[in-house]
Amino acid sequence: QGHSRGILGMSWCHFDSSMLLTCGKDNRTLCWNPNSGQIMCELPASTNWNFDVQWSPKLPAILSTASFDGTVNVYSLTDTGSGSSGGALQV
Repeated sequence: QGHSRGILGMSWCHFDSSMLLTCGKDNRTLCWNPNSGQIMCELPASTNWNFDVQWSPKLPAILSTASFDGTVNVYSLTDTGSGSSGGALQV
Protein backbone atom coordinates (compact mmCIF):
# COMPACT_ATOMS: atom_id res chain seq x y z
CA GLN A 1 0.00 0.00 0.00
CA GLY A 2 1.19 3.52 -0.79
CA HIS A 3 0.89 6.73 1.18
CA SER A 4 -2.15 7.16 3.39
CA ARG A 5 -1.85 10.96 3.51
CA GLY A 6 -0.58 13.71 1.19
CA ILE A 7 2.74 13.54 -0.66
CA LEU A 8 5.24 16.30 0.17
CA GLY A 9 8.11 15.46 -2.21
CA MET A 10 9.10 13.21 -5.08
CA SER A 11 12.15 12.54 -7.22
CA TRP A 12 12.76 10.44 -10.34
CA CYS A 13 15.99 8.45 -10.53
CA HIS A 14 18.32 10.01 -13.12
CA PHE A 15 19.69 6.59 -14.07
CA ASP A 16 16.55 4.43 -14.02
CA SER A 17 13.15 5.87 -14.92
CA SER A 18 11.47 2.89 -13.25
CA MET A 19 12.46 4.21 -9.80
CA LEU A 20 10.56 7.02 -8.08
CA LEU A 21 11.03 8.30 -4.52
CA THR A 22 8.16 9.87 -2.58
CA CYS A 23 7.81 11.21 0.97
CA GLY A 24 4.53 12.02 2.62
CA LYS A 25 2.56 13.31 5.57
CA ASP A 26 2.18 9.73 6.77
CA ASN A 27 5.91 9.83 7.74
CA ARG A 28 6.79 7.31 5.04
CA THR A 29 9.48 7.55 2.36
CA LEU A 30 8.97 5.03 -0.43
CA CYS A 31 10.83 3.90 -3.52
CA TRP A 32 8.34 2.89 -6.24
CA ASN A 33 8.30 1.32 -9.63
CA PRO A 34 5.77 3.68 -11.27
CA ASN A 35 5.27 1.28 -14.19
CA SER A 36 3.95 -1.52 -11.98
CA GLY A 37 2.87 0.48 -8.91
CA GLN A 38 5.01 -1.82 -6.76
CA ILE A 39 6.78 -0.45 -3.69
CA MET A 40 10.41 -1.54 -4.03
CA CYS A 41 11.51 -0.45 -0.56
CA GLU A 42 10.66 1.85 2.34
CA LEU A 43 13.21 4.00 4.11
CA PRO A 44 13.25 4.10 7.92
CA ALA A 45 10.76 6.59 9.40
CA SER A 46 12.17 9.86 10.72
CA THR A 47 11.08 11.66 13.87
CA ASN A 48 9.42 14.31 11.70
CA TRP A 49 7.97 14.41 8.17
CA ASN A 50 10.42 14.36 5.30
CA PHE A 51 9.56 17.21 2.94
CA ASP A 52 12.16 16.48 0.26
CA VAL A 53 13.81 13.43 -1.31
CA GLN A 54 16.52 13.51 -3.96
CA TRP A 55 18.55 10.97 -5.90
CA SER A 56 22.27 11.58 -6.21
CA PRO A 57 23.00 13.06 -9.64
CA LYS A 58 26.24 11.01 -9.87
CA LEU A 59 25.74 7.78 -7.89
CA PRO A 60 22.65 5.76 -8.85
CA ALA A 61 22.09 4.01 -5.51
CA ILE A 62 22.51 7.06 -3.24
CA LEU A 63 19.64 9.27 -2.12
CA SER A 64 18.92 11.87 0.54
CA THR A 65 15.97 13.01 2.62
CA ALA A 66 15.33 16.32 4.39
CA SER A 67 12.88 16.62 7.28
CA PHE A 68 11.13 19.47 9.05
CA ASP A 69 13.27 18.92 12.17
CA GLY A 70 16.32 20.12 10.17
CA THR A 71 17.80 16.66 9.60
CA VAL A 72 19.31 15.56 6.29
CA ASN A 73 19.94 11.82 5.92
CA VAL A 74 21.85 10.04 3.16
CA TYR A 75 20.95 6.46 2.23
CA SER A 76 22.31 3.75 -0.01
CA LEU A 77 19.97 1.35 -1.79
CA THR A 78 22.21 -1.67 -1.67
CA ASP A 79 19.40 -4.21 -2.00
CA THR A 80 15.71 -3.70 -2.70
CA GLY A 81 14.88 -7.03 -1.08
CA SER A 82 13.74 -7.60 2.46
CA GLY A 83 15.75 -6.31 5.37
CA SER A 84 15.45 -4.46 8.65
CA SER A 85 15.39 -1.08 6.90
CA GLY A 86 13.46 -2.21 3.84
CA GLY A 87 16.48 -2.32 1.56
CA ALA A 88 17.95 1.07 2.43
CA LEU A 89 21.05 1.57 4.54
CA GLN A 90 21.72 4.91 6.19
CA VAL A 91 25.25 6.11 5.51
